[in-house]
Amino acid sequence: MSSIFTRRKFLAAVTSSAGAYLGGRPPWVSASESRTVRVLFTGDSHGHMKPLYHREPEGINFIRRSGIEPGSEMAYLTSNTEFVKQAKKFGKAGGIAHVAALIRKERSRAPERTLVLEAGDAWYGSAIAMFTEGGAPLDAMNSIGYDAMTLHWEFNLGRKTLMKRIKEAKFPVLAQNLVDNDFEDPVLEPFVIKKAGNLRIGVLAQAYPFSTLTTEDPVSTRGWRMGYRFRSLLKHARTLRKKKKVDLVILLSHMGLPQDIAFAKNYPDFDVIIGGHSHDNLVHPIRVGRTVIVHAGSHNKFVGDLTLVVGQKGLERASYRALPVLAERIEADPEVSTIVKKHYMPYERSLNEIVGSTETLLYRRGTWKSTTDQFIADAYRKIVGTDMAHCPGWRFGSSILPGEIRREDVYDAMKGTPSNLFVPEIRGKRIVSLFEDILDNVLNPDPLLRLGGDLFRFSGMRVRFRRKGTKGSRVIAVEKDGKPLVPGRFYSIATSGGRIQRIPVRTGDTGRIAAEELIGFLKENSPIRVGLADNVEEVKA
Repeated sequence: MSSIFTRRKFLAAVTSSAGAYLGGRPPWVSASESRTVRVLFTGDSHGHMKPLYHREPEGINFIRRSGIEPGSEMAYLTSNTEFVKQAKKFGKAGGIAHVAALIRKERSRAPERTLVLEAGDAWYGSAIAMFTEGGAPLDAMNSIGYDAMTLHWEFNLGRKTLMKRIKEAKFPVLAQNLVDNDFEDPVLEPFVIKKAGNLRIGVLAQAYPFSTLTTEDPVSTRGWRMGYRFRSLLKHARTLRKKKKVDLVILLSHMGLPQDIAFAKNYPDFDVIIGGHSHDNLVHPIRVGRTVIVHAGSHNKFVGDLTLVVGQKGLERASYRALPVLAERIEADPEVSTIVKKHYMPYERSLNEIVGSTETLLYRRGTWKSTTDQFIADAYRKIVGTDMAHCPGWRFGSSILPGEIRREDVYDAMKGTPSNLFVPEIRGKRIVSLFEDILDNVLNPDPLLRLGGDLFRFSGMRVRFRRKGTKGSRVIAVEKDGKPLVPGRFYSIATSGGRIQRIPVRTGDTGRIAAEELIGFLKENSPIRVGLADNVEEVKA
């Protein structure tokens, strides 16, 4: 449907400076305040409530092309350049109480014309989010006063708990693309209309389209189905504009930046797309046709700040800033700080236990590999003595600086989900097929056919592949001990999370929680030193 939108094309599409104004002067210079709306937004915090370290996959070329000064706080928050040095200089980022303080401050400038939105992945992915089943981050969001959110990893809570949390939310939780299996009746409201000054703003939500397919336990969402549901999405957008007579239509999306761009190219029905899922740090807005697209990264390191000016014919101008959240520079909000302390109290002692140490910076993000996941895969393999090991190419997870590792770090940085350690046995030809699937998921030229995430991580095997090609033709070889896998032979694989643990072929559940197995391994093997294995080779020719 749409050609691949590369990082270079993306950078060419954005405006030339951070906070640039699309379409003219700053909106407050010439526009009537009654025709202006400000949207503050977050996304992909993954339930992290305390400040953290988080290394990005982008390097020096990204910050240069983005017009970011090397060595600045923006360089620290958006890239991996001199990360450990910059982390010691600028300290931890994020923290929901610091986000709350920033939002309250900014909203107080014009509360009647300010909306606060969440693009999803807010209630799942950290220790405290898991132990409170999403309750801790939800309580903080209720205190802050969000106006709407959409969903993704929240589906891992399971139907019963998720619907309980949605009922507890003091704001609408939206998803136009979630329906029941029987009659395709909507499960949640598709949109909400908010007043901002004299404006009527339609917020239409698109949850992650493949949520029910990628949960760790598909049974937990049985009876629901999703997908893009293009027809109903466009129907709702046109209902908002023609029947409800809104002044602006905002798509609150958890599809990912490439998918948002493809949508804007093919369906020019939205004035604004506020997105999440791909964890992109947009320090500049993107304009695709008439649609403005913004993302605010992940892990609460930024609050997106979008100002929109509406004329007689619709959106006239837009300005955007990514507001950095550095814990040492923003005083925590007292009310949300109390909420954080309340939820942590039963777990504080356990989570603060020192379980090991590392001599290596442990980080997750990277298209092909990362030190955190290399450690996990190697550890899984040693713990259960398998031929190979695997862990999913998740984007979420904090980073751990060289030094002590606490129990909470293991859950927050490595395995923020409760699944057990599994030991399936899979034939060699199926393993090759799995690599073909995940490479297509990462490299398919049509972004609407990608599920998201990075290449899954592994230990005990090596893959050689070509970037170009169609599904089923990219893998050149998957090797073990320098030899191609035998198609008909069964290989044992240690894994937790992702699709491999669900393959119904000689699957073994150890009955042991994977995160706790990693904690035991750290206690016996610290300090750890992690080097990236030479197990992924992209063949250029």
